[in-house]
Amino acid sequence: MSSLNHIIDLSKNISYAENSPLKTLATEGLEKLTSMNIPTRRDENWKYTNLKSEFESQYKNITKSDNFDFQKREGFINLFFLDNHFVSEMSDTCPIEITSLDIVDPVFLTSNSQQIFKNDIVETLNKSFIQDGHIFTINSNIDSPIYIHRHFTNENGFYTLTNLYNIESNCQATILENITSEAPIYLNLASHVITLNNANLEHVQIQDTKHGSLVFNSIYGTVKEHGNYENVILNTGAKKSRTNLAISLIEPEARAHAHGLYALHADQHHDTFSYIHHDAPHTNSFQLYKGIMAENSRGIFTGKVRVEKDAQLINAEQLNKNLILSDKAQANSRPQLEIYADDVKCSHGSTTGQLSESELFYFESRGIRKDKARQMLARAFAYDVILKIKNLKVQDICKDHLINKHIVS
Repeated sequence: MSSLNHIIDLSKNISYAENSPLKTLATEGLEKLTSMNIPTRRDENWKYTNLKSEFESQYKNITKSDNFDFQKREGFINLFFLDNHFVSEMSDTCPIEITSLDIVDPVFLTSNSQQIFKNDIVETLNKSFIQDGHIFTINSNIDSPIYIHRHFTNENGFYTLTNLYNIESNCQATILENITSEAPIYLNLASHVITLNNANLEHVQIQDTKHGSLVFNSIYGTVKEHGNYENVILNTGAKKSRTNLAISLIEPEARAHAHGLYALHADQHHDTFSYIHHDAPHTNSFQLYKGIMAENSRGIFTGKVRVEKDAQLINAEQLNKNLILSDKAQANSRPQLEIYADDVKCSHGSTTGQLSESELFYFESRGIRKDKARQMLARAFAYDVILKIKNLKVQDICKDHLINKHIVS
């Protein structure tokens, strides 16, 4: 008997149109879920993260709210989603096409997920409860950055979202997603990103749900010839969160930039699993993930780069750095390379350290308190990731967010 039966019971209240392609996916997902158990630390991909206590929570099906005072940001195309309901009357006129996920080909959602996560509980849960989501089609160059505000209102609400981003050939755009909640929630968000020939997408996410939340965030990217996908994720919210990121470079001259910052405090726990697949020659990938852990928090990074036999003349860089701000905070790092080609340039590395007493003494001798000094030193550490964001307006919002959260000063 599955240890997830109380979660599976939530599916009884989800209804689909008879011919909905999502119904087929959900049915297949639930059949698989009934034979699964919550992963333990004996599962290599979940070695440092225990989910059992989180799934004991009494999550509930959501009711969609009608009111929330969204604030527009100047210089952006603002799109508002309340409990994943598109609030078109408050949103700006948008030059991209937004359609319901109901019309998606279910074969695509299955094939675009990377093999490494095929049997992962995060993906299976997403498919089992797939219901809400949108298709965003970008078929022109968009000069202003798109700001997607995602806000969730139901305490202990059980949210499953799947979104598809199609960036057509020779098009470019910048998207910022800000994910917030009024109360602790369960959120399983999957984003499928297709970057076609000569297309370019800069995709930045801020995950700042209320403490107590359980958040799963999956990114599945496919990049074609001369395409470029740049992803930056800031994790500052939730009690426990997991990011599964898989990007496949399937044609020559495809590029991927995947960066992240997890800044944690109290008893927060964040786990990033990054997988970059070089499946064609002359492809490039670059990764920088940093963690700042304070109090009793814990940050985990696992990064895999796989280079296939015919993917010659590729360049892959991966680096994870962690900054520990207290004696009780923890960091775990596992960078990995799996290379089957012989003419490649690949590197990976990991460092973990604490602020030195000499650094803190230097600030104290100049009248700066220890807590202030820690924030100043954390800023220099964190901004390495923030400065990877090319759009300066998005970069400024991310800087302001870290300041408002008192992570940096």
